[in-house]
Amino acid sequence: MNEFSKKYNISNSENLNIESKNILNYKLKPAHLLIVGIIILMAAIFFSGKYHFVHGKDNPLLIIPKISFSLKETYINLDEITGMPNIMAKMKYPLAVRALQKEGILETDEQINERVKKEIEKTQKDLMNLIK
Repeated sequence: MNEFSKKYNISNSENLNIESKNILNYKLKPAHLLIVGIIILMAAIFFSGKYHFVHGKDNPLLIIPKISFSLKETYINLDEITGMPNIMAKMKYPLAVRALQKEGILETDEQINERVKKEIEKTQKDLMNLIK
């Protein structure tokens, strides 16, 4: 038993109940609430500036790092980006497209050029076989 329990002749379970009630009755001062709120707000701004939140119809929510700190293009609909020509997506969402390309979600310009080149070569080869 501690001194408080001995002095007031309280058992440990009664002492625990008194201490729990004191903890439950503790109220935060407005200044503490303000500080906690500011810290949460700063953390949310920092997280929003560092990461893209990417969602789509068939994709779960992805969180990918941004190329540089910015509060622009934080929430991205992948279906909207993939549903438009690459050049338009780059103009409308430049940061997001670069980040998605870096993560391998979207093709880079080099990959697009290589794919198109192979498609053209295959089409030419097929046409040459038709002519023969």
